[in-house]
Amino acid sequence: MKANLPLFVALALCAGAVPAEAAQRWPYGDAATSAFGRGDFAGALTALKAELVKCEASGPDADQCLDLLLALTNIAVQAGVAEEGEPYARRALALAEKTLPAGHPGIAASLNNLASNLDALGRSPEAEPIYRKALAMRERALPAGHLDIATSLNNLAGNLDRQGRYSDAEPLYRKALAIRAQALPAAHADIAASYNNIAFNLNNQGRYAEAEQLYRKALAIHEQVLPAGHAAIATNLSNLAAALDNQGRFADGEPIHRRAMAMVEQGLPAGHPRLADAYTNLAFNLNGQARYREAETWFRRALATLEAALPTGHPAVGQAYNNLASNLDDQNRPAEAEPLYRRALAIREAALPAGHPEIAASYANVAYNMTLQGKYGEAEPFLRKALAMREAVLPPGHPEIAAGYNNLAYNLSVQGKLAEAEPLYRKAVQLNERALPAGHPRIATSYNNLAANLAAQGRGADAEALYRRAMAIRSGYARSHPDRIGGYWALATHLQRQGAGMPEVRALYRAAARGAQERIGGLAGFDAAAQQELRTYRPIFVGQVRAAWNLSVGGQ
Repeated sequence: MKANLPLFVALALCAGAVPAEAAQRWPYGDAATSAFGRGDFAGALTALKAELVKCEASGPDADQCLDLLLALTNIAVQAGVAEEGEPYARRALALAEKTLPAGHPGIAASLNNLASNLDALGRSPEAEPIYRKALAMRERALPAGHLDIATSLNNLAGNLDRQGRYSDAEPLYRKALAIRAQALPAAHADIAASYNNIAFNLNNQGRYAEAEQLYRKALAIHEQVLPAGHAAIATNLSNLAAALDNQGRFADGEPIHRRAMAMVEQGLPAGHPRLADAYTNLAFNLNGQARYREAETWFRRALATLEAALPTGHPAVGQAYNNLASNLDDQNRPAEAEPLYRRALAIREAALPAGHPEIAASYANVAYNMTLQGKYGEAEPFLRKALAMREAVLPPGHPEIAAGYNNLAYNLSVQGKLAEAEPLYRKAVQLNERALPAGHPRIATSYNNLAANLAAQGRGADAEALYRRAMAIRSGYARSHPDRIGGYWALATHLQRQGAGMPEVRALYRAAARGAQERIGGLAGFDAAAQQELRTYRPIFVGQVRAAWNLSVGGQ
């Protein structure tokens, strides 16, 4: 997960160095700086607006108000009113183009700022050509290897990541790293930032072990060059722990999440909204360990923190409702989760532009919850709307569009509409295979889902081939990873139903059982969550016994 940088640091990183010939810029003001430090983003926005009024009333003859406009663009996003930031971004660009020479780096900085705001509004395809224009401007105006060129490369790569074009983004991140490695000392914080960016991209590609190594390299640099307890170290620790979580190594990730949380709590005032990030990260880790009740406590704490610190209707509050609802679903409490999902949807529809990908995600979440409650017919129109929104706003081939096809196909399957679901599952497979590297977890999930659909249609041989392809990917996960357990389990169950390959069936169940035992054995006590986990995996042990019995009876 990417770091949430402070407003003024983010602005400096985006803009690059202020050119020497620029006019003396109007300061942000103590009120804005103080409010931002407290996490009062709405207050900082109000204070910055007041400073802009004073600056413009002074009759500036050049670009004295430019920094205020750029800062207002960024703080509007953090205050949950990103749509307010776009006019400021466009005014900043117009001012820069009016007062600075053609091709000036300050114009490139304003282009970057506008593109960043469009990204926040979910308009990443619209932002891409603006990032590219800023990059081209810097490459023309600055010497090869200038650090501002590396910043532009990173910005463009981040935009491509948001569009799901991970393989296009990776070489740009690596080019930015090469520039920084050439220009900066080996232990510079910006080199650590590049390692973090590449690792984030590799995570998106499902290359979690590679990402882990780069997060460790970034952490080593940060711990060498930054004071103990620095916010960047805490962010790096969270990133590393998330990479471990993605590999199913939740027990390894937990103490790192807790260390990051302790740093954040020590470094920020009580109630600061960024504390919620640390609480949420730990909660997801505990969820991965099936410690759902513990996780629920942290999800609720994150929600309470955000509700106290942010304005009513802030998108981050909507996300916190969504996270808590997901946890309740995991605890088989979907009726309690449903109003939270619906509240998250209402917040997003009120706060975000129509068609924003996060609104589509909320429709899909509400539908998933309905499906858990057996309300399949009610869920279907929500899934169709989510898919239509994603197809309208995301680039063709984006993995989230594939997820939309998969979700709708699953809903149709459980309604018994198997033939109608099959082409949707196949489209999800095709999109994932084109967009993601071979071996990505989403591809394995797509194979598994299509296999289940074909098996239900009585096409056992076709289903078996897909189950095997899914298992080939998942067999590389940690033994206790739920997806690896599920991969062995699914193929074993399918072969057993086909009445074929009993020695292999027994071996597959044995592998699944070992993973389940390791996972359950790693839980903290035999509490309700552990008991639920055991009930979930009970069919594996039953299947193992049946396979042994069939072998004995058949004399194989």
